[in-house]
Amino acid sequence: MVRENGVERRLHRRELAYMDGDSLRSMSDKALGALRQAVAHNEHLRDVFTCL
Repeated sequence: MVRENGVERRLHRRELAYMDGDSLRSMSDKALGALRQAVAHNEHLRDVFTCL
């Protein structure tokens, strides 16, 4: 599923290798928040992401 949706390609960005841990964590937290909002009204997807 990751490859099919291009997530793997987006995670292999060279500039990510040069970011510090706090910056990467902040980016991850923002992405997770956006993902939670996106699936908020879809019970199945919400349940899947709750397990992560």
